[in-house]
Amino acid sequence: MEDDELLDSELLEQTVLDLIKQGKRNFSIDLSGLDYIYSDSMNKLLGLNRKVLDVNGRLSLLSPTDEVRQIIERAGIHNFIKIFDDEQELA
Repeated sequence: MEDDELLDSELLEQTVLDLIKQGKRNFSIDLSGLDYIYSDSMNKLLGLNRKVLDVNGRLSLLSPTDEVRQIIERAGIHNFIKIFDDEQELA
């Protein structure tokens, strides 16, 4: 993801839903390329989390920048979706 790109929450949702249809259940979304996250994207993440939980899966967030982590934590998203600093923590 380029520095000036935004999280395409619609594309993300469609991709996750397609993967769920293929039988995938656990998802980790790499946020390392984001400098900022908007409320509509956070709402989409919460909605996706519900859909993943409905199929007994797990959605997690990976490697957010300090600013993005602060935004997520201020919004309380971390109470619903686990945040990992790197891929080793996922194991």
